[in-house]
Amino acid sequence: MEQNKTGKYLKYAIGEIVLVVIGILIALQINNWNEERKFKSREITMLIQIKASLEESLREANQMIKSNGDYKDSYIILLNHINQNLPYDKSLDTHFGLLDNWASPFFNYSAYETLKNLGADIITNDSLKNKIIRMYDRDLVYLVSDYDKSEWNYSISVVQPFCSKHLESDIESRNAFPNNYTELKKNTEFKNILTGLIAMRSGGIKASKELKESLEDLIKDMSKEIKRKTSK
Repeated sequence: MEQNKTGKYLKYAIGEIVLVVIGILIALQINNWNEERKFKSREITMLIQIKASLEESLREANQMIKSNGDYKDSYIILLNHINQNLPYDKSLDTHFGLLDNWASPFFNYSAYETLKNLGADIITNDSLKNKIIRMYDRDLVYLVSDYDKSEWNYSISVVQPFCSKHLESDIESRNAFPNNYTELKKNTEFKNILTGLIAMRSGGIKASKELKESLEDLIKDMSKEIKRKTSK
């Protein structure tokens, strides 16, 4: 009888242990599911934030294309007046007033900084992750660090000193007019400045258009990834 009781107790104890182990395994599995769900939620949130940031950068690129295109047109008008020896016209004052203007890029990096703080591996799609990193660390940087700095250097060292010497500015209208238009038309330096400005703006427009295409492609890829993640 004692042996029979012992056998029952052993079976009972083993059963209890098995139930405890199963319970622990179930709890671990539920915890894993919860962690995976939280990780996926953070990834989707991060993708949405970066996509919104890139859409903002796309609007900035479009604005740069338009503004720098308008400035370039003004410089071409001035250069044509010089090359064709055309008489002074009051409408030129607006174009003279734009000689030291250009559209600088202002991109929002807050979402990307958040991604770096969380760790880029939160984005599980390696191809998409690499495109995002390349966009922020290379493509956007070119316009800010290379193109915009070149514009600043050229404006400070060449354009502004020349304008201060040969043009009078109207602060209220933001226009400018030459001190001596006849002499200005003969000034080789001014012609070279206009040629340089046209080249600078053309380069900025080209870079902005290339960035625009890259941004549009990346935004499409991100939209697809967000849709795929949220549909599961």
